[in-house]
Amino acid sequence: MDVAEAQSKKIDVHQIEKLLCIPVVPFVATDKEYYDAFYAAVNISLENQSKIDVESLETFYNKRMIPCFLP
Repeated sequence: MDVAEAQSKKIDVHQIEKLLCIPVVPFVATDKEYYDAFYAAVNISLENQSKIDVESLETFYNKRMIPCFLP
């Protein structure tokens, strides 16, 4: 998140959650302020036995991520 913000990029966490069907937590690894939300999301996923929708992930990656890396 910190790198994206530094590059003036916006990440729609809620939209990513909807597409992947799993909790998504904005996270800065060096900032312990984010850890509680991360661990809470992990616990919720384990309790609900959430599984990623692989097809949605592949579609998301192909439509949104690959174009970011093309010249």
